[in-house]
Amino acid sequence: MKPTNKKITPIRKQYLDIKNKHPKSILFFRLGDFYETFDTDAKIISDILGIVLTSRKISKHESVPMAGIPYHSLDNHLKKLLNNGLHVAICEQQGNDPNNGIMQRKVVRTYTPGTLTDPTMMDENRNNYLAAISFEDDQIGIAHIDISTGYFKATEFSGNNAKDQLINELNRISPAEVLVSDSNNHFTNQMDFHITTIPNWVFNPKNSRQLLMEQTETSTLAGYGLKNRPLAISAAGAIVFYMQETQVNKLELLNSLSTYNTKEFMLLDETTRLNLELTKTLRAGKKQASLLHTIDRTITPMGGKLLHQ
Repeated sequence: MKPTNKKITPIRKQYLDIKNKHPKSILFFRLGDFYETFDTDAKIISDILGIVLTSRKISKHESVPMAGIPYHSLDNHLKKLLNNGLHVAICEQQGNDPNNGIMQRKVVRTYTPGTLTDPTMMDENRNNYLAAISFEDDQIGIAHIDISTGYFKATEFSGNNAKDQLINELNRISPAEVLVSDSNNHFTNQMDFHITTIPNWVFNPKNSRQLLMEQTETSTLAGYGLKNRPLAISAAGAIVFYMQETQVNKLELLNSLSTYNTKEFMLLDETTRLNLELTKTLRAGKKQASLLHTIDRTITPMGGKLLHQ
């Protein structure tokens, strides 16, 4: 969104400057005790959250749509927006003294479906995975992390059926969000997952290797099982990049990274898993009455997630 040539209020200009840096996110702009949204963002949250759509003057003769929520009700509304596949950037006021009459503001956190850490926004007995996929000819690397627990894994597939293996693995882990290069979204657009595209250079193995070594404070990734696995490295590196971009304060969990090989396990395709009703029933698609529900005697959320894995 670009500022118009019309004379606008200073706070409108501040909003537009920040919004232009976060064009793919709903921007929650802190004004006093409220988070306000404007323009198309306001129409979207008004429709999803069922709140009143009002307007705000931005110049002498022009108004724009506006919708807001009290700051203390943020968590309740965030969950609904994220369940609709939206990204939400939280813009907070900084300091107590206005600068040139305007309170300084900046985005302190961007919430996305795969970067949740608050247990109240997630199914407590199921992992909330953020996944990343790296492609190169007939080879594919995939990494996935549950930021709330630190479960961080990576692997690679190769051969003529690499894409089939990938789809089967995605159906198995059922990620809340999948990161792909903006040059590879033609394949992942066919998948029934929330897809987020990020720049192609993020998946460069050299960049990812350096990013992972800096994050883990090591001079080699061999100890994490990543020797000679460039696509697994690029997928894992993309996750680190994305966590930094969304200001997730859980980067210490990345030291738990490890690799796995699906050939070491008995694999069941999606159709078989559905017919066996392992985690959800065939007709209703619910956990209740599934095999998992029948044998689940876990007491803690961590136990429930481990059993689901």
